[in-house]
Amino acid sequence: MRLENINQHAVELRIPGYEPLALPGKGLDAPQLPVRSNPAAHIEAQGRIVPVVTTWTEIADSLPAPAEDVMYVTNRLICQAFPERRDLAFPYPVVRNDDSQPEYATGLGQVPAPGAD
Repeated sequence: MRLENINQHAVELRIPGYEPLALPGKGLDAPQLPVRSNPAAHIEAQGRIVPVVTTWTEIADSLPAPAEDVMYVTNRLICQAFPERRDLAFPYPVVRNDDSQPEYATGLGQVPAPGAD
């Protein structure tokens, strides 16, 4: 199996017992187009009226086609948008530095396949 990182940024995997694996970013993630509706409701909190907005993300399917023996490393949002794509994974768990910036992951995660328990 070959891993291809299609994120905009590099990903480093540090798996105990192995040398770190650097996966340079290819910048091929599907575009994420955030959409926001009008406020659906308001709540009162700490003496203020706070709008609660319904939001969602539309994701265009511009991912590479599945290829034999290739797993594409992307982000969790892309994986959740295309759960039927078993060739997609995201860095997991991510280890962060003191400033909460991601440094590396110790493995990969996938979302459940449609119909999986």
